[in-house]
Amino acid sequence: MIRRIVVFKMSASREGSPAENAARLVSMFRGLRGALPFLVDLQCGLNVNPDGDHQVGLSVVYRDDADIVSYTNHPEHLKVKAFVQDAVESRTIVDFAV
Repeated sequence: MIRRIVVFKMSASREGSPAENAARLVSMFRGLRGALPFLVDLQCGLNVNPDGDHQVGLSVVYRDDADIVSYTNHPEHLKVKAFVQDAVESRTIVDFAV
């Protein structure tokens, strides 16, 4: 299995302030739970560390590389990706075997 950890630094956008965009992104990711059968686990939330540089954290577990490809190209993920492109200043991603 593969765990993906992503942290997002939000920005202001047409949709709202960084804080509003962070809350919306968390909601969008949580909406994917159970909707995409190739996601073994998905956890997402707002950063509770007041010293943190990023506002949102995401942890996803996939069975294998094929599931990552399925997720990346899935229409529901593409909706989230479009929002990310508009409302995220930067992100950092790490994948590792579990």
